[in-house]
Amino acid sequence: MSEWVSFKRASCNPPRKDTDPFSLIAGGVGNPNIVSMDAIEYVPLMAVATGDQFVRVVNYESRSCVVAKNMVDDIMCCALHPSGTILAVGLHEKLQLFSIAQDELGDLASFGVKKCHLARFSSGGGMLAAVGRSNTIYIYHAFNFTQLVVLKGHVSVVTSMCFSPDERNFVSVGAGGSVYFWDLIASRRLADSEYVDKRALYASAAFGGHNGRISAVVRAADGRIQHVMQGKVEYEVAGPKCADRSSLALLGDDRVVLITDDKACKEAN
Repeated sequence: MSEWVSFKRASCNPPRKDTDPFSLIAGGVGNPNIVSMDAIEYVPLMAVATGDQFVRVVNYESRSCVVAKNMVDDIMCCALHPSGTILAVGLHEKLQLFSIAQDELGDLASFGVKKCHLARFSSGGGMLAAVGRSNTIYIYHAFNFTQLVVLKGHVSVVTSMCFSPDERNFVSVGAGGSVYFWDLIASRRLADSEYVDKRALYASAAFGGHNGRISAVVRAADGRIQHVMQGKVEYEVAGPKCADRSSLALLGDDRVVLITDDKACKEAN
């Protein structure tokens, strides 16, 4: 990843062609190897995990570090709760949850997810998903820390996952070209909705259920961006090639897709 992490805020006014619609509001973490990061908007916080085994929670409006902690072990991922009160950190031996307080991170809970390389809170904050070396996806209650659901089916590395806005469904993609949809209430995979392309290495996914139908926008490492719905690709566009894991986001009731490459940010309608 880049040596510097920066946040930019979009202007409310349509930009002229000769102006930048974004303004820098934060930048720089002082370490050349950023392993993982996450950010929320309810409170202006972002979490950054770096190769020196540190995780930092930063206020990107005041441009100040809220708290920093040396994890002693290598960090594989991090995730912030939407409320800004909980931080999840994936390590080689476990998934660790911390409470975020001034000047310290307090231990909350730990889960036996070995080599936890992906962790994600649901949009409402009630659930936490995590996946490690077994490619099994574990869903936990984010407040009492009980295990709610275990999702099995991926035979290769899970590269991205996302909750639906109503937290009833879930989408996950893997290096084996699989796009799986899950019913979290029934704890089962939705076989009629899944899509598999064994030639693809899917790098990221975003749940696209705003139209009332279960779907996802996914991105392959070869650059293809696909809208998958009811077991098939509805639309596909070419994009820049990306790493095995990369970022993708949906905005404006799924009308805008934001992706990244190794040079800048791209936007597609």
